[in-house]
Amino acid sequence: AHSDSETLSLRPTKMSSYAPKSVKDAWDNHFSAFGAKDMEKILLDYDGNSIVTVFNATKGEKNVFKGVDEVKKMFEGLWKEVSDYKTLKAPVVEVDEEGLMVFLCWECKGCGYEAVTDTFIFTKDFKILRQNIYAVTK
Repeated sequence: AHSDSETLSLRPTKMSSYAPKSVKDAWDNHFSAFGAKDMEKILLDYDGNSIVTVFNATKGEKNVFKGVDEVKKMFEGLWKEVSDYKTLKAPVVEVDEEGLMVFLCWECKGCGYEAVTDTFIFTKDFKILRQNIYAVTK
């Protein structure tokens, strides 16, 4: 008989098979995970050194999320607010391999997100090192 821990270790996980080879690979994972609201998948893009800074211009509030656990809390809160993607649009998505960066402009007016810009800075291993978000909400 196998113990539960032995059985769990034999199962492949998303974490063990995830190895992006470019900013585009990492971005494709992030974008599809955001669309699916897949927390496990989206958190693969972050590590203990990741820092996400969010400034809500409407509220005049800045919040900083450091490391995977805090980033998870950020997405939990965001996905509660952006509960319906019917009005989600991303008019600008620029992937810059040389600069290890993605520039994203998006909106979800039906959920009160009038205009949002995100800048993602990636490490050489294609983890998100810094993510800066500027949001205008209703």
